[in-house]
Amino acid sequence: MAATCYLCVYGNTGSYSISNGGGPAGDPLGGCGICSIFACDRHALRNSLQRRYECGICIPASISPRSGPPGGSGGGGGSSPTRPGGPTSGGGQTYTAETFKAEYTTASDLLVEKVREALTDVNATLYNYFGQQLASRVLPQLAGEGMTPQAMLARLATAVTIIDFTELPNTLFPAYLQTEREMAE
Repeated sequence: MAATCYLCVYGNTGSYSISNGGGPAGDPLGGCGICSIFACDRHALRNSLQRRYECGICIPASISPRSGPPGGSGGGGGSSPTRPGGPTSGGGQTYTAETFKAEYTTASDLLVEKVREALTDVNATLYNYFGQQLASRVLPQLAGEGMTPQAMLARLATAVTIIDFTELPNTLFPAYLQTEREMAE
C-alpha cells in the first residue's frame, strides 16, 4: 500500500494549500516531526527554526501559547517540548505575520496574508472564533505561559487563523483550540 496524506484521507481537503509548493494533493512529502503522520504539500509546512516538517494539525498547537500534545487536552502549560525555552520565540516579543513567515518559510502567500489580517485586530479574530468562551474557557488555560499578553493573544489568533484556513475539523485539534460548537458535538 502506498503512503498517503493523512489529512487528505481523514480531514478536509480544503480550498487552499497552506504551502507555496506545487506538489500533488495526497502525495506525502514526509512525516510530521511532531506527530509522525504523513502529510502532503497542501497540509504541511517546513518549520525553519525547528528544522522539521509539521502537519496542519500540529502547526496551530505548536504556534499557540499552550503548546501541548496535538489531539490531547492541550498539555499542561509551561515549556513546550518542541521549542527550547517554551513556546515563545524571541523572548515573548510580539508575534507578527513576518515572525510566522520567518518560522514557516514555505507558507503560502495567501496564508501569510490571512495571518496578517487576523493580527490587525486580534481581539475580533479571537472573539469571532471562540465567542463568549474566549474569556471563560480559553484564556484561563493560557495564563502563566511566560510571554506578554500581546504575544500570547497574537499567537492564539495565528493558530485559529490557520485552523480556519485549513478547513480541517476542529476535533483534530487540542480541546482549548476547539470552538464551542465543536466541543458540544
